[in-house]
Amino acid sequence: MEYLCEYVIANVDYNIDEQIGTNAFSYDDFDDLNECVDVVSKYLGIDKSLITVNADNVNSQRATVISFKFKDRDVRFYEHFDTQRDYICVALMPVSWKGTSQKKPN
Repeated sequence: MEYLCEYVIANVDYNIDEQIGTNAFSYDDFDDLNECVDVVSKYLGIDKSLITVNADNVNSQRATVISFKFKDRDVRFYEHFDTQRDYICVALMPVSWKGTSQKKPN
């Protein structure tokens, strides 16, 4: 989780009109969601009350588990399951993209 927070800090101002993201090999990172929220809050300086946790999405392919706003970008943490490895991922949504269920405008 720390690595992905560092990625957010390093890239939040990069390609602000594009969705960007990365992933890391997962060691059951979402087993303790309270600890995940603590890490995000500490690393990114976000009040815990501004972090949304979707516990029902744990162990769901590409479903947002943790989300929040950071420097005008929606940031989403989710899991990706591959045939041999599992990953924890982060996506930084475009600044120009508004909404959670809409497609990015052309």
